Amino acid sequence: MSFQKILAYLDKIFEENAEKIRQKQKTGQLDEILTVPNLSGPTGIGKTACVKQFAESKGFELVTLDLSYQPTNFFIIYLYNAINRVQRNKAKGVLLLLDNFNEADEEAWEVINQYCSNFLDTSMKVAKIDENGELIEPVTYQEMPVRFEEIPETVFIVGEQRES
Repeated sequence: MSFQKILAYLDKIFEENAEKIRQKQKTGQLDEILTVPNLSGPTGIGKTACVKQFAESKGFELVTLDLSYQPTNFFIIYLYNAINRVQRNKAKGVLLLLDNFNEADEEAWEVINQYCSNFLDTSMKVAKIDENGELIEPVTYQEMPVRFEEIPETVFIVGEQRES
């Protein structure tokens, strides 16, 4: 698939997802799940370059996570931050590029499935800090609930993987 066809494909999926979310806002329910496009192919064919150009064309921030080694907690934190940035008008949109999409663990797939259903209801581990914003030593973590009834249409997830 050519560079331009991949860009057109990403734009088509993005617009379809946005329309599904707009319909949910009108009717109160999501009639069809959102799509997470997954670009697959050999290294060096331009998958990442296409995603970068797509994000730039939309004026979106691009955040890349490698699911082969980054814990799912990072994914949850980045998704949480992306939603907050868009809701608070700190970003026009955020594209989360999930590299090595095929290596997502069960917990990551649960988060992806929630995204596809246009909600997020999970928790993330965050380091405890004192009243001055300093880490409490030794560093300990606490579970923080994460709940969004709706994910903004300008938070877009794209998967990418190399062919085996």
